[in-house]
Amino acid sequence: MSAEDVLYKRERVFSVVIRVCHWLRALAITALVVTGFYIAWPFLVAPDSTNVLVNGWIRFAHEVFGFALVAITMARVYLFFFSRSNVERRSISDALSTKSWIQQIKAYL
Repeated sequence: MSAEDVLYKRERVFSVVIRVCHWLRALAITALVVTGFYIAWPFLVAPDSTNVLVNGWIRFAHEVFGFALVAITMARVYLFFFSRSNVERRSISDALSTKSWIQQIKAYL
């Protein structure tokens, strides 16, 4: 396929920092869910076992991922207000627009 046959051109709307923050948040949320389920029902340790280090390490990982999620969210809030790009601010106006909601619902129907 030659360059003349390409119908679409790939264009990145969001910056590298925002994309990395997105995937780090997804990783943190997934890790929080998995470790949270383990904390609720610790299946790796026998009920009468004295080995509580596994549960301690899982709780530690849970806290680390929780703090990471808070830090990433704070970075995204900072980027929302002080970034040179206004993509994030434009997306808020789209989310609050009734016309945009109706157009999106029509697209799904």
